[in-house]
Amino acid sequence: MKRILFVDDEPKVLEALCNSLRSKRKEWEMVFRDNGPAALLELERRQFDVIVSDMRMPKMNGAAFLSQASKLCPGATRIVLSGHAEETTLAHAATSAHCYLPKPCPNDVLCAAISRAIELHALLCSERIRACVGGLESLPAVPSVYRELSDALHREQSSPEAIARIVEQDVGISAKLLHVVNSSFFGLPRKTTSLLLTVRYLGLSTIRSLVLAHSVFGQFGSANPALAEQGQEHALRCARIARELRKGQPDADTAFTAGLLHDVGSLVLSSRMPEEYAAICAEAAMRGAPIHTVEFERLGVDHAGVGAYLLALWGLPPEVLNIVAFHHGPWLTTAPLDAASAVRLADTLSLEGSEGSEGRESSVATYVHAAPPPDDWPADAKLASAVANIRAGDHS
Repeated sequence: MKRILFVDDEPKVLEALCNSLRSKRKEWEMVFRDNGPAALLELERRQFDVIVSDMRMPKMNGAAFLSQASKLCPGATRIVLSGHAEETTLAHAATSAHCYLPKPCPNDVLCAAISRAIELHALLCSERIRACVGGLESLPAVPSVYRELSDALHREQSSPEAIARIVEQDVGISAKLLHVVNSSFFGLPRKTTSLLLTVRYLGLSTIRSLVLAHSVFGQFGSANPALAEQGQEHALRCARIARELRKGQPDADTAFTAGLLHDVGSLVLSSRMPEEYAAICAEAAMRGAPIHTVEFERLGVDHAGVGAYLLALWGLPPEVLNIVAFHHGPWLTTAPLDAASAVRLADTLSLEGSEGSEGRESSVATYVHAAPPPDDWPADAKLASAVANIRAGDHS
């Protein structure tokens, strides 16, 4: 039976939750506590699968509680229920919660969010890796991009377009902003994959609060920061090429975002378990084996699965999740070029530019090993021309 912990300082709210969720008692073991310290005592006694917390509480606010909860119970999905969506609330929640729901929250919406979280757990069988991902409070950002973004946000004349161009240079910042904008706080009619729309929806003031909040973005924890930055460069090249391949198509933004985030699982693993992941990269290089093969052998999951799990926790659109999850899967020889195959092809093309680069002892290609499409993969004259133009151009 799955365990759910509810935390709210208003007794009437807890009573209403208890009554409205009565039908779930055969599926869920539910515990209700009226303050953060009491809830932390429960987490010290036993593990929970989902934690649902109010944000504004007197003894300990929701952000502080969930931050400690992430350490005591890292594998749990953390959901914030809040009736307030001020910039400071979002900034604090962004570091501690996987999912944000408006308060009051309809019973069916809350049940669906909890059920979805439980279903996601089943997708990542390794409890150790699930705790590694679930306990993540920040993604590392490239210092130079972070500084450029901070400077731009302090300039009153900065436009959404200018901010979006900076954001798209960094995997961690892009993923986190997409996480926030696709939450229920904003009530968008449909989820978005566009970074420009993300910047416009959030507004520069909210982004400023997110970027400047402590721990929203961390520093690289990788044992090899240079290699991690090369991974970021590869992701941006892949994204730009994927967008070029889908130029003029409705899924161009999806192709770009999925290309940018396709290796976010590697970023998670290198920042959360730097020494172990460095050893995996070294073994892959020594054996000449695909990194995802060695990851699966050692961890029971590869970076594609880790990345898709994190992005699913963060509520990103399914079309992005599917591309991230299966970007090392088999090529579909009967499928036309779409966003998914564009990212696969862009992954290969972007690595062509990194191989043989002077001054790089370990290129991205050493540990990514993107598989090229098979000879019988569909390729018409228009696509062949686009690939030729990309190879001739500069997408670094």
